[in-house]
Amino acid sequence: MFDQNSLNASERFEQRYLLSRIDTDLFWLERAQLPFTNPAFYLNSGLDPGV
Repeated sequence: MFDQNSLNASERFEQRYLLSRIDTDLFWLERAQLPFTNPAFYLNSGLDPGV
């Protein structure tokens, strides 16, 4: 983790955004176990059901 004082406003926003995305993805993987209960999870990755 970077020292907040060394980051400009844009970099702080990007850091917070990235951490938020990681937290969201971990929730869906660990808590909701979405990949194991919902086949639509794989559609966001570009998986084509016709393949």
